[in-house]
Amino acid sequence: GLNVGMGKDHTIYALVDGAVEFKKRRMGRTFVNIIPFDQVEEKLDAKPKAKKKATPKIVEEKPVAESKVVEEAPAVVETPAADEPLFKMPEDETMAFDAPAPTMETPKGIKFDDLKVIEGIGPKIAEHLINGGIDTWQKLADAPVERLQEILTEAGPRYQMHNPTTWPQQAQLCVDGKWDELNALQDRLDGGVDKG
Repeated sequence: GLNVGMGKDHTIYALVDGAVEFKKRRMGRTFVNIIPFDQVEEKLDAKPKAKKKATPKIVEEKPVAESKVVEEAPAVVETPAADEPLFKMPEDETMAFDAPAPTMETPKGIKFDDLKVIEGIGPKIAEHLINGGIDTWQKLADAPVERLQEILTEAGPRYQMHNPTTWPQQAQLCVDGKWDELNALQDRLDGGVDKG
């Protein structure tokens, strides 16, 4: 087709940037064309043509009927005082933060909040958990096993066979920084399942 090249292995590739167009032609064959985004190519060597000067058109002014002009009142904008806050929190309401401040003390080679540290969680399962809203060790530790199983079920039959019962316990050990206990637990696990 137009603006299309073919490689040695019969792969088709575009010669220019543009939109792909498929057309059926004789004998039911499909042809692929690339319609360029910019149809006009600019040439740098070409001199611009002189434009004709447009003659101004003379327009006669027609008298306009007098209309009443209403003066608009100036808009009143209230600005808060400099020492006054824009938002006041009621004194009886306080904001509580349940999550502890993250500690960055992780063993060498382990990234903070890397779900793949948990025995039984690989890259694909970690991706599904993150898409399901569980993207930190703390969220994994707080998640009920039923929610984890639901995420695995939604991911498809390939992931339904995994058992997430020990994942929250392992994640809590990561949050607490108990790496020796985590290693001891993971030595007893096989694919995230306690073998004894």
